Amino acid sequence: MLMACAMVGVGACEQEKRAPEPVEAVPLEAPMAATNDPEIRDVNSPEGYLVAACYDDLYVLAAAKAIKARSPDPQIKALATRLETRHVQLLAIQSTFLADLGGAAAPSHLSAPHAAYVADLEAAAPRERDRLWLTQQITVLLDSSLLHTTFSLHADDPRLKSHAQAASLSAQNHLDQVRRLGGDKLRPLGA
Repeated sequence: MLMACAMVGVGACEQEKRAPEPVEAVPLEAPMAATNDPEIRDVNSPEGYLVAACYDDLYVLAAAKAIKARSPDPQIKALATRLETRHVQLLAIQSTFLADLGGAAAPSHLSAPHAAYVADLEAAAPRERDRLWLTQQITVLLDSSLLHTTFSLHADDPRLKSHAQAASLSAQNHLDQVRRLGGDKLRPLGA
């Protein structure tokens, strides 16, 4: 599925994805918006791309927090900390880009699918939790890499293009780290 999306572009696969609905069930340390969080309308537009990327970052932060609180594995915790550090940076950059565009504010809550991932992670049996976290990271980082790569190929704004290229490389590097921790034996969710 992801390969097909990569070949024909994200736009062709958009009809299969529903715009995530903001969910307040998972508390985050991010500031809460006074209005509803934005919906993703078109990931090929600067605003849609940035909103989608912010939702991915919010998930990575929430999942990192959840796994660090529950995993006994120091390597998992160390990777979660690295992911958390990078995605705090990405979220800040993307939020600034959104503010510069003057459109939607950055999301402050997880999307419904991302909230379900975090809920599944928190409810998982201890012996399955690390494996589930790795599987979720593969899924979200693959999607995120595709989002950033596809946008970078079509972006007109050189700053957004450069950011998307750097974010795609970051997602690919994190995927490699996940695979080295045992994720190489796992498949993305829904695959």
